[in-house]
Amino acid sequence: PPERRPDVLLELGLAEALTNGPDAAEHLREAYDATSDPQARGMVAQALGRALLFTGFPGEGAAVARRAAAELPPELDDLGKALEAFELLSILFGAGEPEELTRLERHRGVPVDGGVGTKMLAAIAAQHWMYACGPADACAELSLAALAGGDLIVADNGLLATVAITNLVLADREEAIDWWEVARADAHGRGSLFAISSLSLWWGFTQYRRGELEGAEESLRTA
Repeated sequence: PPERRPDVLLELGLAEALTNGPDAAEHLREAYDATSDPQARGMVAQALGRALLFTGFPGEGAAVARRAAAELPPELDDLGKALEAFELLSILFGAGEPEELTRLERHRGVPVDGGVGTKMLAAIAAQHWMYACGPADACAELSLAALAGGDLIVADNGLLATVAITNLVLADREEAIDWWEVARADAHGRGSLFAISSLSLWWGFTQYRRGELEGAEESLRTA
């Protein structure tokens, strides 16, 4: 029935996102177009944006997130922050102007108080700061604050959670190993080909930096 179709399309798209990006993008786009409630559209936009990003359309994914965020009422501020974090992350994939990343400078403070959207902004803010040659300890502490409680991994394993853990790797922080284990357990528990691929890539990168070359080769071949 028409009243159930948006929810069914969303669930289908989320299931397909575990193993088939193009199919996920198709059905998530249908779900987004069929949804009128701003909060629901914002939630769908998060999944659709990621499907578009990883199937070669980062600009379109960023545009979806930006449009959905603009439609949100003020009380859905944390969802708006999650969409903003994704939009800004998309710049690293070639969507948008790099100068826009300066918006992240105001999110460099700890503690990180707020929901998962706030933590997403902290994760990408820490990476932007790192790329700007910020202090390793400060970038690491901001990343740890983003990861605290594990809800960032539950919400966005393989993307912004991976960003936060990679920041720890580049700061040579041992906490990265423990967080990789948490993230990998979550990915295998979901059966997410996307998350397992992403984590295998960056776990291999971690092993490579640590001189564990046999393990790095195995992980990177898995990715």
